[in-house]
Amino acid sequence: MERSNPIAKWLFGFTGVEEGTKVTVNIHFDSEEEMRSILDMGFEEGFKKGLLQLEEVL
Repeated sequence: MERSNPIAKWLFGFTGVEEGTKVTVNIHFDSEEEMRSILDMGFEEGFKKGLLQLEEVL
């Protein structure tokens, strides 16, 4: 059975640094095709907006 949506595995890291908090995000896909598919759906722009909101909280 073929999946209709890409599946991503996320790993978040939050580390205290002198300037505040360092956030590390690793996103793993099963294939480059799945990664490109999610990028084509506007993921990058949405993710950047989310990071800006996170910056306000941290």
